[in-house]
Amino acid sequence: MSMSASLSDARPRYADEHDTLASLAAHLLGERVARYPAAVAAAKLTQADADTGIRIMSAIAARWRAIADRQPLPPTCACCGGASLHEQRDTLAAAAARTSQIAAKDRGNANKADYAAAATTLLWHAEHALAAEANCRNGYAEAA
Repeated sequence: MSMSASLSDARPRYADEHDTLASLAAHLLGERVARYPAAVAAAKLTQADADTGIRIMSAIAARWRAIADRQPLPPTCACCGGASLHEQRDTLAAAAARTSQIAAKDRGNANKADYAAAATTLLWHAEHALAAEANCRNGYAEAA
């Protein structure tokens, strides 16, 4: 799915809940840190993929902690331990899809529905950050 096809201007209900989104990002990171070693041991995931997944989710968690704390955003380059906005968006797309599937299987569980809604909100923000970055780059290209 392309970004333009999924980008929505409809503001999700958790869009301004920065502490909630930072907590969710930290939780998603914690899940990876806890579960990836077993997945690697079971040959369900390579060590390189586990390291990449943790690096990207670490960058997402750091970004959202900075947003919640009203601090400067961390770097988005892998060479600095960060993750590009594209990597973040792709990782959050998978997380949003997974959490939505889990919530759909247990429709009566409001906590799972809220978790999925917050994960989808992280994706919404990532898509908007990418769009803003593209607009910025297009503006520089036009000025040159």
